Amino acid sequence: MTAANGKRLALLFVSHIIRPADSRTAGATFTVVFNANDPGAGCPNYKFTVSGLPCFDFCVQDDLVPGKFIKISSTSGAYEFHECTKNIVLTGTGTPDIFFCKVTVSDGGGPVPNRSVNVALNPCTAFGNAQIRLPGSKIVFNISDSNIFDNTCACPGPTPPPPPG
Repeated sequence: MTAANGKRLALLFVSHIIRPADSRTAGATFTVVFNANDPGAGCPNYKFTVSGLPCFDFCVQDDLVPGKFIKISSTSGAYEFHECTKNIVLTGTGTPDIFFCKVTVSDGGGPVPNRSVNVALNPCTAFGNAQIRLPGSKIVFNISDSNIFDNTCACPGPTPPPPPG
């Protein structure tokens, strides 16, 4: 195949994606294999890796303290907890479970329990709650959310100054 400027072109297509066993975890690495179809020069294979970022599909935000929330991925179990007034952020990957309308993510902190994260929500009733215990601490954050569909799930920015005049 030749381009208008006389240079040869190769057609690229993804032949397959190699997904490791842990590919459901946040930040998993995939190997993507491309085949270059160039009839004049053979068909070499090209490989490169793609790192995935967590995709959060739910957020449970406290009704009384909007700066306290946890975002979760119901498929990978990735989570990101924020307590904005204390500048606390805790991320990790727990075990996701979906049973009819109930979605849960639980993380006991691995082989040496250093945290406890339990999130439960129900998109059918719009209710959600969470309990987060920080690593090496007895401090527990509880979140109760009566409507998971009206959340902003962002730390509030600084209060803007009043308008002049």
